[in-house]
Amino acid sequence: MTIKLTSSSTTMMTGRPPNTSTTVKCGTTAGTNLFTYTTVSDDANGSVTGYPGGYREITANGCPGYDWTSQTTPNTPYEQTIKIKLPLQPKLSTSTYTIAIKNPDGSANTTPPILAVGIAVNGVAIYGNSDANGLDAYINEAVSFDKCGGHPQQFGEYHYHSEPGKDCVFTDTSGQHSPLFGFMYDGIPIYGEYGDNGVAPTELDSCGGHVDKTYPYYHYHLPKEKAYPYTLTCLKGCIYSNNGNPSISTSAITTVSTCKMQATQYDYSSLLSSVKQSPKTTSTGASSISFDLLILMILYLFID
Repeated sequence: MTIKLTSSSTTMMTGRPPNTSTTVKCGTTAGTNLFTYTTVSDDANGSVTGYPGGYREITANGCPGYDWTSQTTPNTPYEQTIKIKLPLQPKLSTSTYTIAIKNPDGSANTTPPILAVGIAVNGVAIYGNSDANGLDAYINEAVSFDKCGGHPQQFGEYHYHSEPGKDCVFTDTSGQHSPLFGFMYDGIPIYGEYGDNGVAPTELDSCGGHVDKTYPYYHYHLPKEKAYPYTLTCLKGCIYSNNGNPSISTSAITTVSTCKMQATQYDYSSLLSSVKQSPKTTSTGASSISFDLLILMILYLFID
């Protein structure tokens, strides 16, 4: 087996989704979505991969796996060719990157990213709260959302601007922490609105995250009852790739050597085995390649 390690590359696109649209219309039933992944392990410094601890490479088709036909835009959701990399061990940065139309201090963000800034566990893109004109997407576009809170943009990329409808992506259980909703592009997981014991947390920071007893690592929560900013105000982790979204500021992209990390960091090892893949894939689970084995394989290729 040959493993090709390359640095992240970006194809600049204007007005296009961050991945490649196909001409295949999204299905309307369970199992027509795709969310699968492989993992490549590395050391804490990302010496080989450029990602601390290695990365999770997610493959998805951007389709929700349910009936989206109640959406009222003139657009049709099409399968996307999505392949993104996220760090297995996200690192908190000393600075934040605003993905909302307002900065944490309430001032206007004149350059909010459009298109995907995260991915849900059903393979659907997570957008911020900005529409293509930098205005509040929820206020201006929610009328067009389907029963699950999503809709496609003009090139067919189906996406969310807020928490999906009940039981559409995850199911909350009374008295329990909300399940995983997805991952933001800094690699930090985002959960539904409820924290420990099924209670919505009140001590979230300005980005929308905290650490609790259920998940003792920094993570995000969707806002209670779809309050502003509907998803998150900002990303608190180091962002190692824009994953094809050219609207994410180049100044926000760092490397393991340039990211200024906070003194307090967290171990995400317990998260690695808990992320489920979609039933559409024939894979039985994530494949993990150890750093030592990776080095041996690379040496073998050179010797051979």
